[in-house]
Amino acid sequence: DSFSIESTTHVKFSDYDFSSIQETDLLNHYYNGLKAEGEKSKFFHFFLVLEVLEGCDLYKKLFPDGTLFSEEEKVEIRDFARKFSGPKKSSLLSSLSRTEKFRNEKLLSIINALGITELNSVAGTHQVDQSTIKNITDARNKLFHKSAEFDQSLLYNALFPLATQIVEKILN
Repeated sequence: DSFSIESTTHVKFSDYDFSSIQETDLLNHYYNGLKAEGEKSKFFHFFLVLEVLEGCDLYKKLFPDGTLFSEEEKVEIRDFARKFSGPKKSSLLSSLSRTEKFRNEKLLSIINALGITELNSVAGTHQVDQSTIKNITDARNKLFHKSAEFDQSLLYNALFPLATQIVEKILN
């Protein structure tokens, strides 16, 4: 079996001025996602578009530096962690970098701040909500840890349209 698609819309590129578009990490990740042959590779590249958001000025404005714990509390946690070793100590120390809001919540906030509230794909239109972002980040974490599971529909119906809209919004 095979499936193919053909565009019936023609674009005359000479009608557009691309001189103001400069090479950026965002465009590189998006382009690499488009040209990647493997679906898992595509997923990683398109997810990097989301990670670029986490380093942008808007993200820093919406979520200024700061962690869940005060400096005094961090000292207490470090002192307490010294009583342990291995995974227990690591777990306690990793809590020092936690913020009040979780990653998914912050990503959704910045995506909404860009004006992205819906995703359009071949599966239809649906809202970008906390569960959409959670599903995408969970899939990324599973892939990063070499999971065999991979939901192709999440790539094509959520992450790809989301990465596309992010690139469009930031370029405009």
